[in-house]
Amino acid sequence: MSDREQSGAPPSVGDMPDWQSGTRLPRVSVRALVLDGDDIVAVENLSAPGKLHMPGGGIEHGETMLDALKRELREELCVGPATADYLLAIENLFDTYLGLYHCVEHVFVVTPDGRPRAGEDGLKMHRLPFAEIGRANLYPTAFRDVLARTDWREQRCLRAGKFADDH
Repeated sequence: MSDREQSGAPPSVGDMPDWQSGTRLPRVSVRALVLDGDDIVAVENLSAPGKLHMPGGGIEHGETMLDALKRELREELCVGPATADYLLAIENLFDTYLGLYHCVEHVFVVTPDGRPRAGEDGLKMHRLPFAEIGRANLYPTAFRDVLARTDWREQRCLRAGKFADDH
């Protein structure tokens, strides 16, 4: 038994397992709306072909949102952020074969510090004309729909998914 267990102290957040290990804690991640000229940059995971997403991923324990954003951009697009402005939070709730997925994603509008290119095996990069974003196969679709609006920069929070019984 550890000293902490003997003292009756609660576990730290860093000791808690992630959502895949059966906890009910939501995953916290960052996403980048990468603006490159008149296009946005999206990525496609080739293990789920046809679905485009904004670059990004989970925030690691002890990592700030901006540090996670920089790491994810380097990993997925081989660039860093020249600028990064916080846009909104997206809450995703949906059923998967593993059970309920719950994630809170913090989205930043990013201007890259170089020319983006796919950085990881299994990823394909896409350029989407911003003017055509409403027709793109971009997920979550609720975020795509927000980007199609002229006032998209005014949004602050978006619930992009539903519990199964919310129909």
